Amino acid sequence: RPSYVLGGRAMRVVKNDDELKNYLSILATADDDGNPFSSGPLLVDQFLTETIEIDVDLISDGKDVFIAGILEHLEPAGVHSGDSTAVLPPFSITKSMIKEIEDKSTTLAKALGVKGLLNIQFAIKNDVLYILEANPRASRTMPFVAKVTKNQIIKAGTLIMLGHKIKDILVNTDYLNDSNNKIAVKKAIFPWSRFPAEDTMLGPEMKATGEVLGIGSELGIALNKAYAAAGVEIGDKKKGIFVTLSNNDKERFLQTIIKYKELGFKIYATEGTSEFLSQNDIKSIKVGRANDVSPTSLTIMEENLISVVINTPTFANEYTDGWKIRRLAHDSGVAVVSSIREAEAFIKAYAQSTNALEDIGTIQDVS
Repeated sequence: RPSYVLGGRAMRVVKNDDELKNYLSILATADDDGNPFSSGPLLVDQFLTETIEIDVDLISDGKDVFIAGILEHLEPAGVHSGDSTAVLPPFSITKSMIKEIEDKSTTLAKALGVKGLLNIQFAIKNDVLYILEANPRASRTMPFVAKVTKNQIIKAGTLIMLGHKIKDILVNTDYLNDSNNKIAVKKAIFPWSRFPAEDTMLGPEMKATGEVLGIGSELGIALNKAYAAAGVEIGDKKKGIFVTLSNNDKERFLQTIIKYKELGFKIYATEGTSEFLSQNDIKSIKVGRANDVSPTSLTIMEENLISVVINTPTFANEYTDGWKIRRLAHDSGVAVVSSIREAEAFIKAYAQSTNALEDIGTIQDVS
């Protein structure tokens, strides 16, 4: 990444020399902004692959700490936290890991001498907890946490900045005394329709311009509502799945695709992926490239034959098949997932399509 950026601007995860050369060539190209990244130092970090990212929002008075919420990201680390789907409370990590996150968060808040609000981002890889960053300020997730938990952490944090203590706030106000047993999902909203040439692939650079909220008694119900609010009406599509995977990802996704098969999804796949599935005794309908004769990767979406695309993209330039698939999926209200966690979460959301319509409440019941 360039040595100074906001919102992950011009940041890129590269896996090999070709992707690095592609990234550098893009940085060197002039743009309407005068391209501030064409010169100057670049920062290079080792990237943690196959990780779970965690957000922690808390308040501290320098002595006591109140952890308002621990959110688990659905997408793997590497997708900007502003673009990610976040779940409160965490849904897949162990109680012992949650305890470690709480302990490390408390220790860090006290060591930094924070008086007010603090957001910490963690990553979990192979049961090892890594601290990515700690920001002593209100984060974009704090309004979400406050609404879902019913705890007025912004008001409480402001009082602490004015000299009040957490113990006094707990006794003299009801700002931090609520609880909620619902599961909540924050899903990002993107302005793709305003930028028709933009690839919808997510990465370290933030692209979202808003967010929606799904709340339910189960993870699948909350996810289903969040998808619907984001424009993906899961129940409106036929029970089909389109799979197009890079060679490095085919083996990793095999068990997930088997789950879709067992649930009765009709599987469509590109040539290479279809051959791989056939070798593993999974029947699929082979579809052509975007410009081939029907059925193609685009016509199956246009005909509402699928409800989700599993696509593991590479960092190619515009107007590749992958770009066309992702763009049409957005325009057609088809979900696109690029990780095993997202693909398996979609199964939960699909399975709760009926229950989501029955699990209805008012926003006043939550906040």
